Amino acid sequence: MKIFFLGWKAEYERAMIESLAESFDVRIVQVPGYVRRIYRLFRSLGKRLPVPMPLEWLGRRVNARHGEGPGDILVCNEGELLHGINAGIASTFKGHKVLLVRDLVERPFIEAVRNLFDRIYSFDPEQCALLGVERLDQFFPFDEAAARRLADRPDTTGEGRTCHFLGRDKGRAATVLDIAEALKGQGCKLDFHIVRDKTSPAVSAHHVAAIYPYRESLRMTLEADVLVEVNQVGQAGYTLRVLETLFFGKKLLTTNARVKQEAFYDPERFFVWGVDPAEDLPRFLDARPAPVSAETLYRYTPAAMIERLLAER
Repeated sequence: MKIFFLGWKAEYERAMIESLAESFDVRIVQVPGYVRRIYRLFRSLGKRLPVPMPLEWLGRRVNARHGEGPGDILVCNEGELLHGINAGIASTFKGHKVLLVRDLVERPFIEAVRNLFDRIYSFDPEQCALLGVERLDQFFPFDEAAARRLADRPDTTGEGRTCHFLGRDKGRAATVLDIAEALKGQGCKLDFHIVRDKTSPAVSAHHVAAIYPYRESLRMTLEADVLVEVNQVGQAGYTLRVLETLFFGKKLLTTNARVKQEAFYDPERFFVWGVDPAEDLPRFLDARPAPVSAETLYRYTPAAMIERLLAER
């Protein structure tokens, strides 16, 4: 049985697939250049016709090139599904087809793609209930051993109160800046990077023009003591910041109160902004939480995610 990944392009996503290759027969679906050119040509011609031209035959060609079969699994990333020929590849795949929704999406998107897949999962519990999709735990790109090797490097030792935020503005800047002021008042060293977007009404000293490459953002995460997470409006699921906190032995200041419901919750590791008393912030910053158990970490590994998908074929 082969496990194919379609639309997983980010550097950390490729790292996740590489880690899975040690235990599973995983493949990345590559779309040949000639297929992309044919797709663009037919899409251009289709705009002139009263009925769009079906392009599933191109999807079948890509699948045949990779040797997929009825016993295989296709794992699609929602962010790339409607790009290029990807939907045609998914619709003609012969095996079990899964869509992982990793961001907030609207109902029309889910309804448009629901029939393409055998199962659709989301990491956000509220989105699952609203859209009628299944809940899946967020997963980390690395397993416990790989994360430990990264975290144990000598150049990742923080100074005790180095606090790090990195993310697009998405209307969160005011909250991020309030948190920055509170941490600065506690004598923390700030490493904040708010990436400007269309929601940025003003530019602060912490705003930057563009997102950093994953390796650079990973370096900043490893060098920090406290990670800062501010959820988007309507977002209830966990971001990778929660898992970075667990796997890299960091602390997290977050706006997501849902962490208090989890077995991994430790008040010495998590501080919920707007929920926990402000006077508890110094205690949190000085805390030295106990290590997270291997059993807890395994639940959020790529291998655990694949095992869930295999069990529910």
